[in-house]
Amino acid sequence: MESIQKEVEDGYVEYVRGREGAVIIGSSLHKVSVSLPEELDGLPVIGIGKKAFLGNKQLRSIRLPRQLQELEDWAFANCDSLRNLWIPRREIKLGKGVFTKCRKLRRIWTEEHRTRAEAGPRYSETEDERRDEDTAALLAAVFPVLEAEYLFDPPEAGSRQWLQKWDARMLTILHKEDDSGYTSRILCGEEDSGTDNQELYRGEQRRKKVRLAFLRLIHRRGLPETVKEELETYLREHTKGRASEETWEVLLGEHADESEYIQLFISLGCAAEDNLDGMLADAGEGYGEMKARLLRYRDENLRQTDFFDGLAL
Repeated sequence: MESIQKEVEDGYVEYVRGREGAVIIGSSLHKVSVSLPEELDGLPVIGIGKKAFLGNKQLRSIRLPRQLQELEDWAFANCDSLRNLWIPRREIKLGKGVFTKCRKLRRIWTEEHRTRAEAGPRYSETEDERRDEDTAALLAAVFPVLEAEYLFDPPEAGSRQWLQKWDARMLTILHKEDDSGYTSRILCGEEDSGTDNQELYRGEQRRKKVRLAFLRLIHRRGLPETVKEELETYLREHTKGRASEETWEVLLGEHADESEYIQLFISLGCAAEDNLDGMLADAGEGYGEMKARLLRYRDENLRQTDFFDGLAL
């Protein structure tokens, strides 16, 4: 099938003609944030072809056409800067590995969210906008965090039934043994054998659980109270100074500049008198906002009353 090159606002796209419309199979786009055309030479854009954006390192956000019907195999694989995606709120056929290794993907906005999400600040004050934010964050987590492509369902995303399925998948991961799957990875040649590597594997599984717990507690729409308590307990059990410290590691390494994560960490009691000095030492000279919040928390909540002050009373 003959491909056609078409100039667009941000460069050019390459496409092929299909029975129902155009399928984009490649591009050269010069901006980090792009909007794909709705039509090409009068044909509606209905698909993103196999490996069309594979390995695009600069792409941070992209708006897909409203009549999109299919994302083919590895269409956005290895786009390791991609953070935001806008899609139509309709059924979209999904190929293999479409978002493989898109580790920074943070939001997938559906069509009805576009105007509100792009016009206002991230932390909106209206109930509808907060619902949109929660849905976009949880939908994006379907790929790099939950690894559950069956939950990619734009028409149902955010509904009560969809949230229940999301939570069920999350709990399945949370309840797995930390070394579950390690033996099979060795047999497949994905891991070298050895105690040290197995411990690294367990730590990564715990970090995955921590990421899920953080995410769901921040975007807690429809979250049952019993599940909320379980997630909070898990984060407290893996903070600094405990048998393992993945809650602190994820906060420090991935969210130290995000106020919602810092506030949640503190509000759950993950910072306490016996571990806060260790956290400040780990932070060193950087992480200004997080250190300021931890210091303020220590001054306001953990300051010990001086003995002589007590006598004065």
